[in-house]
Amino acid sequence: MNDAKQNLASAVRQARTELGLSQEKLAEILNIDSRTILNIEAGVAIPNLKNCTLCLHT
Repeated sequence: MNDAKQNLASAVRQARTELGLSQEKLAEILNIDSRTILNIEAGVAIPNLKNCTLCLHT
């Protein structure tokens, strides 16, 4: 995994845990599948711009 993906994965995981949200709850808030959050935090997937924007406003 490249550094950018790893940094993004770590940032998403850290923000989610600081907010006290489970992967399932964050997925519910963003109206996406919880496996997507899992894949983002694992560095397998990159969130699309829509989901990034939603995260900022959550």
